[in-house]
Amino acid sequence: MYQPDANSKFTILTCVENSKKTGGGVSDVALQLHKNFLANNISAILISGSHTNLLPYQYDAGLKAEKLKDFKLKKEENYIIHIHGLWTPFVFLVYLFAKKNKIKLIISPHGMLEPWAMNHKFWKKKLAWVLYQKKILKDADLIIVNSQKEEKAVSCIGLRIPVVVINNGVDVTHIPKSFLPAPSNKTVMFLSRLSPVKGLPDLIEAWSLLPINHGYTLKIYGHADAGYENELKDLIKTFNVKNSVSIEGPVFEEEKWIAYDHASIFILPSYSENFGIVVAEALWVGTPVITTFATPWDCLTNEGIGWQVENDSLQIRDVLTKAMSLGDSELIEMGKKASKYSKDQFNWSEIINHYVNSYHWVLGNRSKKINNLNSYKY
Repeated sequence: MYQPDANSKFTILTCVENSKKTGGGVSDVALQLHKNFLANNISAILISGSHTNLLPYQYDAGLKAEKLKDFKLKKEENYIIHIHGLWTPFVFLVYLFAKKNKIKLIISPHGMLEPWAMNHKFWKKKLAWVLYQKKILKDADLIIVNSQKEEKAVSCIGLRIPVVVINNGVDVTHIPKSFLPAPSNKTVMFLSRLSPVKGLPDLIEAWSLLPINHGYTLKIYGHADAGYENELKDLIKTFNVKNSVSIEGPVFEEEKWIAYDHASIFILPSYSENFGIVVAEALWVGTPVITTFATPWDCLTNEGIGWQVENDSLQIRDVLTKAMSLGDSELIEMGKKASKYSKDQFNWSEIINHYVNSYHWVLGNRSKKINNLNSYKY
C-alpha cells in the first residue's frame, strides 16, 4: 500500500486516447493506474477521448483532445501529465497542452517503439516521427516502459531520454473467490486483441499439424481489428480445424477469469509485446503459458511455468504437443508455481509505489529511489 508523503502533493493527469474495455493493453494499464491512484488517495484525473462510461475523476477531452483546452488547472497544484501511447493527434494535442502550461511530461509507449510496431504502417509513422513524435519524446521528462525488452527498443531510437522499467500489474477486482484446478478440460486458450501482430495464423497452422485425436480444443478470445475475424475464420476453414478451433469473442471481468480457469494451457504467439498482461493474468490463476521469444517472458522457462519458442508454426506445434502430453498432476504443479510467481511479481499494491516514486523524481525529489532507471539524458 502506498504511504502518502505529506510534504509533496501533486495531481496525476493520466492521458489515454481510448479508455474503452476494447481499447487493449494501453487502455487496461491506464485505467488500472487511475483506479489504483484513487484507491491510494493520490490526486488523479483520467483524461481520455473515446470511452464507454466515465469513471470517477475522468475528463472527456474529445476524440482528438479538442476539449482539453477547456480543462481548468489550479494555480497552486503541481501537475504531471502521463501520456499512454504514441502516434495520434490526441497525443500531440496533450503534448501541446503540457508545453503551454509548463507541466512535467511522462510517456509510456506501450510497445509502440518496438521494431515490429515501427515497421507496421512504416511510411505513415515515418512522417509522424518527423512532424511531431520525435519532438514529443525528446521533450519528455521521463519514459516509463514495462519490460527490459521495451527499454532496449527505446534506447535504440537514438534519443537521450531517462527511462525507467516498471512491471504492469494484474487487476484482481473481478476474480471469483475461488478457482478449481481444471487441466482435464483439455483447452488451449488465446486471449488478446485479434490483429496481425498476435501471430494467430501461425497458431492456426500449427494446430492443423498436431497429431490426430489429440483431444484438445483451441478457444480464441478477443476483440478483433476491423475485418480480421473473417480472415481468421477463413484460415480455420483452409486448415480444416473448425471442429476443434473456435473464435469466442471478447470476454471481460469475471467471465474472463472463468475462461482462464477453464483453460489447461494459455498461448500468446505474438510477433511483438512490450509486456503482455494476459500472460501475467493466466499465470495468476495457475495456467501455464506458451509464448514466443518476441515477448519479454523468458521467466517462463527459467521458472518452469511455461515455454517460449520462435515465431514459427512448426515450433509452436512441437511445444503444443509437449504441453498437451503432460498429465493433470504435472500441469497442476506447474500451475501452482505459475500462480505464486505472478502474485509475487505483478501485484498492483507494490507496483503503484514505483510509479509514485517516479513522479516524485520528475518533480525534482531525487531522494526517491527508482528501480531500473537508465539515465540516458543526465
